Amino acid sequence: MDILSLLTGFVIGPNTDLESTRYRILARLRSIRSEFRRNVLYPHYIVVNEAYKDLCRLAKSLDEISRSNSYDLEGVDLHSLALIRQMPQFSNIDHDLFSDLVLWTSGEVKSVLDEGYSLCEFVDENMDMESVGIVPNRINEGYWFVRSTADRLYRVFRYSVGRVTLVGEDKMFSMCTGPVADFPAHRVPVGIKMELIERFPELPVPAVFVFNPKLELPIDSTVIPSAKRMLLRYVAKKTNRPPLL
Repeated sequence: MDILSLLTGFVIGPNTDLESTRYRILARLRSIRSEFRRNVLYPHYIVVNEAYKDLCRLAKSLDEISRSNSYDLEGVDLHSLALIRQMPQFSNIDHDLFSDLVLWTSGEVKSVLDEGYSLCEFVDENMDMESVGIVPNRINEGYWFVRSTADRLYRVFRYSVGRVTLVGEDKMFSMCTGPVADFPAHRVPVGIKMELIERFPELPVPAVFVFNPKLELPIDSTVIPSAKRMLLRYVAKKTNRPPLL
């Protein structure tokens, strides 16, 4: 269950028990922390990261209501995170209790998020990224390999970068990737690159990178998404644009 949705029952339900709500939140976070300790990073890291951002926004909105002395709070729109107000006014005690619950949840989520961030750093420190051959000037399209020790394969993906213009003058970009093929791990990366060029002549001078994890880590839930994140950071740095994560 989504972490933020666990809070809405406390606001909307007339007989919601505070301790029960906290117990359900802790149980959800405990399951995510358990996955981190098994070195399973995704999608759990995204879940807690987004939840923490949402909770900070919600806490700010609640603080604005508190300072305006307007307590006509009925619920929370989970899509927009807007606070739903309706007359008659919500009591000061209910508002304060919910604000305390949001702040408490933020602290618990931040603790798990920090653990996930530490795992991200650990994975990055234990994975080598190398270019295959010469890196061309144009690196917004190419291929990346991940060596899977368990499967004794190179898993090959193609990537392309698409820019989007945000509010103001800042330009950010996202990266799309898709699987191409698997190759035996005994193959030389340069040989794989040449075969890809022959197979896909529309990309004659691709940027190609290979990722080699130093440890045995979950390939689909940790290594591949972490390699993609490392590649995104690399391309962002080389093109002097912030990545859109």
